Amino acid sequence: MVELSLTQRQHVLDVVASIVNKRPIPEACLDDVHVMHRFFFLSQDLPDVAVDLLRLVPTSRWSQWTQHDILTEERMLSLHIAVQLSDYDLVDWLRGLNFGEVQFFHQQGTDQLVRGIDQMVFKSRYNPQLIDGVYIKEIPKYFDSLSKLLAHVLDGRITYKQYRNVLAQIPWTHDALITAVSDLMDRHQALGIITSSAQVLPFRVLCALFDFLEDNHSYMLRIATVVDQLIQSSTIRKTMALVNLMPYPVLRFLIGRYIDQSHAGVCTHLNDALPNFEYGAIRKIVRRDGLALNYSYD
Repeated sequence: MVELSLTQRQHVLDVVASIVNKRPIPEACLDDVHVMHRFFFLSQDLPDVAVDLLRLVPTSRWSQWTQHDILTEERMLSLHIAVQLSDYDLVDWLRGLNFGEVQFFHQQGTDQLVRGIDQMVFKSRYNPQLIDGVYIKEIPKYFDSLSKLLAHVLDGRITYKQYRNVLAQIPWTHDALITAVSDLMDRHQALGIITSSAQVLPFRVLCALFDFLEDNHSYMLRIATVVDQLIQSSTIRKTMALVNLMPYPVLRFLIGRYIDQSHAGVCTHLNDALPNFEYGAIRKIVRRDGLALNYSYD
């Protein structure tokens, strides 16, 4: 755990004082990832205190902290079980998270038999969508083919986040998914060498399909080749920023591979960046899977 400066230690005390006195918490405290991480660490056996803080800040802050792996999904679930956060607040928090974070929270809540978890996730994801200026209430009927969904996300008619939510809502066949992968590779060069920003979206769109495709090792190796080439042509920081946006199966494969290979540049960079709560999704994978980096994530 990073050692706090005297100013940061004072800020932790300021957070506690604000909670006790029920007054706004200084922005300087809220913006400091190490101050907030230390507060949540110190309050891990005091769920009422942690929830008192949450009630003093907007839910957008909750989402921001979760994305940085400061207020983890596991901690939010334990707080909900202990103190019963409102469904409204939890849905709002979930709306600010990415697909993988919501999926992980959903799975953990299901495993612990949390009441209403399915409804909360549904409300956070499947509100009516505005597509081409028209509200679409029944997504499965609108996207009657995977090719139509791909066309919409590649043309910018829906966001990447909407695309991933729709992918999860409709039970695509294995053949449809494989056809989509082939189409993205053939027509959009989604696994070609990335030389411009315009190639990033097709690459991400393809990678999202591997949330639902098993037996994908050969594809994962080709994805890894694209990322390897990007490290060579760009910077490790920019490449890791892209990897951090990848679906969890792809992210887990890539980071595990670089650690297993003892890739000096990547491992050194992550050992410097992850203690400062950069790349929250990568940090979650390293923390949950106990991957062998040289920093303490507790």
